[in-house]
Amino acid sequence: AVADKITGPYTKISPPDSKVLTVRNYNPAGPNPGDPSHYSSPCVVWNEDEQLWFMYFHYFNHLHGAWTGDANSPGEGYQMTALATCPELAKNNWTIWKDPARGKVSVWDIVPVLPTTDEQWIKSASSYHAIQRLPGGQWLAFLRGTNTNGRPTVGLGTSEDGRKWNYFPENPVIAPSKAWAKDSRAYRPVFIGYLGKNEAGKNKYLVAWAEHTNPQVIYSTTTDFKTFERDSRGYAKWGGTDGPASVRREGNRLYLFAGKNVHVMQLPASNSSDAEN
Repeated sequence: AVADKITGPYTKISPPDSKVLTVRNYNPAGPNPGDPSHYSSPCVVWNEDEQLWFMYFHYFNHLHGAWTGDANSPGEGYQMTALATCPELAKNNWTIWKDPARGKVSVWDIVPVLPTTDEQWIKSASSYHAIQRLPGGQWLAFLRGTNTNGRPTVGLGTSEDGRKWNYFPENPVIAPSKAWAKDSRAYRPVFIGYLGKNEAGKNKYLVAWAEHTNPQVIYSTTTDFKTFERDSRGYAKWGGTDGPASVRREGNRLYLFAGKNVHVMQLPASNSSDAEN
């Protein structure tokens, strides 16, 4: 969808549905309640090296039974994150990265670039991730992992090319066992922002995640993405969402697209209530 200004109103680019990726068994007459097929939680990043737009999205893997039974496929593989590319957004012709060799364990030959693992925190689903590039060019994935009990926690991964990823050995970095996290049934990544250099000359980042089944957003800061300093002022006044927020900065304002809302934060932010609808 496009608009003349960032706050809208937005118009779909190809009425009536504006779909750029559609699951193979999609039925335009209406969804089949018994079919869990879906593509969801898109996150779009420009890859300067390949001169391509990268869109990360998660999909339901109908072949999760075969995935679980395959010694070379870690975790249970119910939902995993894939990659599609596009050279020009104006045309919106997206190509999903596929490999026929994956077709026995991953539906429609899709390559899961951010798969499940044998570690409990991300064993069932690897989905709803926020992907970005750091100032030095390294790729960073803000990961939502779901265990076999359906309870999500948050981890991180890095990549040099946006395709091959390494998860942090410290994962999950946001979980009940961590001193900077409140005890909660659910944790979700929201967004990460670059704050510049601190007094010691290290890169400093704002890290926002959500806690509780009814998401409440908490801000923190970090220099290493392994330890975090939780904001002592408590939860932000703007509501979170089930997935990550898509963030855009223009001038001295930060625009956070979350669910059906766009929140506007004045910069520099003086308190946790600075974001408003």
